Amino acid sequence: MTTLTLKAKLARAAAVATVVGIGAGAVLATSGTAGADPKQLDQALVGVGSDTTQDVMNALAGEANGTPYGAIRSDLGSGNRQIISFDATRAGAECVTPRGGSASFDRPNGSSFGRDALSQAFKPVATRIGWDAAAVTCTTSPKAVNGLIDFARSSSGVTTTTGDLVYVPFAADGLSFGLWAPSGVAPVTTLTSGSGSQLTGLHTNTVSSASITVGSTRVIACRIQAGSGTGATWNTKIGSPTPLALETSTAECTPGTGGLNGLQENDGLALQTSCQAVNAARVAASLATAPGDTQCIIGYSAANFIAQANGAAASQIPRPSPAVPTLPAGATFDMGSIDALPTPYDGVLATTPGVKISPNATVYNNATWGRRVFNILPLSTVLAANGNLAQKTLFAVNGDLTTARTLVDGAVTSGSPTLTSATGAFTGADVGRRLSFLPAQSFVDAADGVTPASNVILIGTVTNTTTVQLIDGFTKQPVNATATASAVSTGVINIRPVVPGLPFPYTNVNGICGSVPQTTVNTFGFLSIPECGSTLLRRTFT
Repeated sequence: MTTLTLKAKLARAAAVATVVGIGAGAVLATSGTAGADPKQLDQALVGVGSDTTQDVMNALAGEANGTPYGAIRSDLGSGNRQIISFDATRAGAECVTPRGGSASFDRPNGSSFGRDALSQAFKPVATRIGWDAAAVTCTTSPKAVNGLIDFARSSSGVTTTTGDLVYVPFAADGLSFGLWAPSGVAPVTTLTSGSGSQLTGLHTNTVSSASITVGSTRVIACRIQAGSGTGATWNTKIGSPTPLALETSTAECTPGTGGLNGLQENDGLALQTSCQAVNAARVAASLATAPGDTQCIIGYSAANFIAQANGAAASQIPRPSPAVPTLPAGATFDMGSIDALPTPYDGVLATTPGVKISPNATVYNNATWGRRVFNILPLSTVLAANGNLAQKTLFAVNGDLTTARTLVDGAVTSGSPTLTSATGAFTGADVGRRLSFLPAQSFVDAADGVTPASNVILIGTVTNTTTVQLIDGFTKQPVNATATASAVSTGVINIRPVVPGLPFPYTNVNGICGSVPQTTVNTFGFLSIPECGSTLLRRTFT
């Protein structure tokens, strides 16, 4: 029998201490000096970008809409660092000053602008031009933001797997349309999508503003402001209109708060204001009788709608008086449904806040109208050996879970470290990757007879395409199965790289993928996802 080395024993003890000690980190940590300045002053990781996820990220920073929440934090070894997250918009505050005494810069409004600002913070020095936004007036020229932004919120993803920016998912959302109709107009609550559909027709006309009539109701579309991740995702679902076609098709919905830039995403009051202006113009032109004949729609995040409706986020949902914002008597504001899908929330939207609604899993899991939401991190801080450990542990970076594969014919033999699978297709790239078993399978370390935790069984060597040898992830010693598993037992192999700098196995219950933070995520209308923290999706700097 191989003798377990002191180094291996210490590795196991240290790793176990890392896993079980994270929750007590705030109590055990004694670093720093008495009377030190608050960590949030200069050590918090700074986020900007998406409107859709700003409220849940505010909650994960400690507070949202007047309600305190448990803040996520990195692990003890990286200093229990937290986040601060700046909203996409704030009336009268176009500037962001992220750290005490730091420079100020234009507030990035939306996923794309958040990504662009993050790029300017981490691009090679020779290619940086600084960040500014034409739509706000904080600055008159691009400002250097290196050292001032650490991550960007994004409600839109990418399909590419290479590049300088890593899209780390943390929750699921659903997409549909918000609708506003004046009193006396029968609301159209279901529209079709796809080639030649109602939604495509409303967004792809290059000749004039588009409208359709459903029953007796005239329907037009409004567009979401430039830079929005929700807007970018919505556009891919409704025919991928060119910028000219989108602007032309939605031109009628430009009065009120929108203008040519479009309406602020997830803002029902903005939709109401613009649609009232549309109807007033039609009444003035004798095209309709007061209060109007036109329903307006716009792409909308289901999670954001739910968070506003439930009071988790500040509400921009118009409801009957005395609620604020106030819905005119007889008018309708709600979310609609697309094709044969249900409305993206379950329950009944109350006339006043208080009655809770919840996500509809069918919509959230739909291949077209469900989506993931992300935090974007620089590749250099996430996967590099000398990267930012606080970022890795805060955002639970854990490798490419989205490429996991399931073996339905995996079998192990009692007293042996060998696993076989006729469909395994094992390669050298599988070495070091983690296995989990259903039904549960126990093992014993061949070196010291200790039973390792079930989540630290790794592929140690690949014998051939159908056979691998298993090891204890702590000691790197072979492990023997303690009972014979039948050929019908399932081994789920997570194909993911080892993330440099993280302990193994990596668990931070206080990171964004931890159980308590995920409860907060659910409070804001999102659903938890199995690939939380994966690092598969990437793109180049912008």
